Amino acid sequence: MKEVWAARQPSLEGQGSLDISAPDGTEIALDSRIPDEALDALAEIDWDAVRGDYLTWDDDRREWYAR
Repeated sequence: MKEVWAARQPSLEGQGSLDISAPDGTEIALDSRIPDEALDALAEIDWDAVRGDYLTWDDDRREWYAR
């Protein structure tokens, strides 16, 4: 993931976000400043429970949540 932000750095000064959409309607928002902890936490998500939701990382709670 860090490679994606590095490739975009010249055009966006390293800032921005990337939205990933799954065929089932689930979406994940990845901010350019997202911590490695958030990326690691993706493996812990119960994907059946969040199917079709829009997920973002909450820095304060240190977890993914559905909006």
